[in-house]
Amino acid sequence: MKASDWMNNRKYINACTENTVGLRSLLCVSLFIASCGGSKQTAPATDTANDGETIEKLLAEMILKANAGDIEAVMAYFAEDGVAMPPNEMPVFGTRLIRPRVQPLFDQSQLVVFLTSEEVGVSGNFAFARGYMSGRIEPKNAAPERYIEQTEYLMLLQKDSSGSWKIARLMWHPMWPEQRPVT
Repeated sequence: MKASDWMNNRKYINACTENTVGLRSLLCVSLFIASCGGSKQTAPATDTANDGETIEKLLAEMILKANAGDIEAVMAYFAEDGVAMPPNEMPVFGTRLIRPRVQPLFDQSQLVVFLTSEEVGVSGNFAFARGYMSGRIEPKNAAPERYIEQTEYLMLLQKDSSGSWKIARLMWHPMWPEQRPVT
């Protein structure tokens, strides 16, 4: 890669991350609030139990659609400028690039995924959801099935202009790191 290519990519990444300052602030505030979970503090006035329930329902519906193999429905849960952040890989920016990453999974496999939501926080038009996912990927051909080890996820959502919650950022990683031989 030439230096000018790196700089252009870096400018693109910086331009994308400049728009996420609000999300970073939300995450920091959300993590602080979550750490105070045992206290008697009340939620901010902008939080509603209804929004939290709506997000819990959205997560359950998305998993049902994924297990049914409905990629159209799954992609509809993402904001057009959403970002997927898979473990040990570069982020994937926008549904235009996320879809080709997941299309082969839906074409070649049947998902059997289970989701456990641990917490949901809402503040105005932003929210986060954190939890665990496990399950298996059953190939449609003769290949052996693969298991999804216990995986932790953190999802940032944003309410769009129609009032629907959309996934703005999705990151996940295995709960237990890959065991490497000691040398």
